[in-house]
Amino acid sequence: MTGTGNSSLMMPAIIMGTEQAIVTRMVRATLRINVIAANNLVISKFFSWLESVSCWGKDNKGEILSEKISR
Repeated sequence: MTGTGNSSLMMPAIIMGTEQAIVTRMVRATLRINVIAANNLVISKFFSWLESVSCWGKDNKGEILSEKISR
């Protein structure tokens, strides 16, 4: 079937479609990994911030409570 033009283009088209699917899967996996890493970093920073804020709040609340009790 060589020379008909139709069947000779089928195999390259199939290969290109397969390559595109593989590249698409690889890009999606890379993006997922980057998003997960970014989310973990944001969550980690948030908890660090929350810890620093809550420690500051505890110290102040403790002082205020001790002042109220001593009065």
